[in-house]
Amino acid sequence: MTQIRKILITGAGSGLGFELASRYLEEGCMVFACVRNEVPRLRQQVKSFPGMLHVIKVDLRCKNGISSLSSIVSRHAEMIDVFISNAGIMHRNESIDELDWKKIHESMTINAIAPMFVVKSLLKSIKNSNSPKIIFISSLSGAIGRISGFSSLYGYKAGKASLNMMARILAQELKPEKIPVFILHPGTMKTKMGPKNAEMTATAASVKIIHLIDKISMKQTGKFLNFDGTELLW
Repeated sequence: MTQIRKILITGAGSGLGFELASRYLEEGCMVFACVRNEVPRLRQQVKSFPGMLHVIKVDLRCKNGISSLSSIVSRHAEMIDVFISNAGIMHRNESIDELDWKKIHESMTINAIAPMFVVKSLLKSIKNSNSPKIIFISSLSGAIGRISGFSSLYGYKAGKASLNMMARILAQELKPEKIPVFILHPGTMKTKMGPKNAEMTATAASVKIIHLIDKISMKQTGKFLNFDGTELLW
């Protein structure tokens, strides 16, 4: 009998996270959807997929909330097969004169620090899987080599660059245990955080990303990949 895959996604309340959760549910997976606030359409999906969707309300700015994830997940599953760190935040119009201490701290916490503490909380469940994968949704904005001219977004870009580095370190630490870690750029999407000229919908991006997640293996662990599987420069 085929075992039901267990997927945990942060930032599952909207955009790419919501679409990833929807696609995995349609594939017959059990999904743990982590959100900061109540999401009515996720609650509707709980009714549509009884026993398969578990909505977890967690504030990634709060260490105690993240620490409780493990006990919440263990009530429903012994393992997590795929963890997708998708939650992110972007404060726009950040010139040096407009930098805000609280906003920068929030950006670094949600975009870089919290994902690592989520992994720390879930690591036992991840190790229980026969074929675990850890996915960090990053961005080309975190590629230092791409910065040219004035680009603003200090908090977002620094957060993604930090995420890339920590994910790379994690990949090396977990390599002996054969737990692959991937850093993915999902492409520019028509979402709240996406640019105005974005052409790809979050729905289309979710299909491409799930296909990539299914295909990649330990050979690509620690690499920064585009949504089409090509390797990106840091």
